[in-house]
Amino acid sequence: MKLLVLKEAKEVSEQKAVGGTEGTTPTVDLFSEFDKFQGLAHLEALEMLSRDSEAKLESRIIDLTEDELNGVKPLLRAVEEVFRVDENDADDDEITEEGDFKSEVLENVKFLNLPFTADKIVTSQERAREWVATCVQEQDDSPGSKDGVEIYTTAVSSLAELTARTVELFHKFTELLLHQAKQAAETSSLVRAQCVRKMTDAVLEEISVLATHFAGCLNTAADDSDNPDSVSSLITTLYLDSSTSADYLRNSLKLLRPVLQLSSLDEKNASRS
Repeated sequence: MKLLVLKEAKEVSEQKAVGGTEGTTPTVDLFSEFDKFQGLAHLEALEMLSRDSEAKLESRIIDLTEDELNGVKPLLRAVEEVFRVDENDADDDEITEEGDFKSEVLENVKFLNLPFTADKIVTSQERAREWVATCVQEQDDSPGSKDGVEIYTTAVSSLAELTARTVELFHKFTELLLHQAKQAAETSSLVRAQCVRKMTDAVLEEISVLATHFAGCLNTAADDSDNPDSVSSLITTLYLDSSTSADYLRNSLKLLRPVLQLSSLDEKNASRS
């Protein structure tokens, strides 16, 4: 992901915030919320570590003999394959249960075998699901009680937080992995790559699920509104925000590839020592 693009998006979002109008037009935007939850700071740090790892990886590969290179190529390719991201990966119609998401994320983070947790990711997801459940109940009990802008604002903030918390975990994961580079690893880099990929796929699916749930609340709000078109337009914007959140996450995931490949070279060296 090019940080210049993100910084330009930040400038645009700030201009929108200044020029926002009162009334039914929401002034919140995904990028500002992502930045508010420190997503940009963690992404910038992650990209720097990724670039540094890429440079070290290339230098190490150049220094390998032909036999050594042939010996590590299968592992490097296996790790690279894990990070091949299909933009349609999270487009399934299947809706996961809240407990499934939590167990999937926590289980895969546990298998990374590093001293950190995914508590922030789980908490942000649970908060979003609880808000949607409350919204649905209130709309059933009192039609028209939920304003479209309120629903949209909460939706964008929820998507941004879940995305930012995941990027934060990527950053911490990378720091810990690089810090223990010279230490014997109990878990292989390939297994770690597979686990972080599975965790990311779970978050990508949850982003899609949350967007669908919030859109359902917006549909109900539109039915109860005196100006349904203004509320319905927010649904389209919400799905675009959901797609952007997924793009942030996919691009962040790709930054882990050189880090895990470099780690796999360290493992090969350790096994020969």
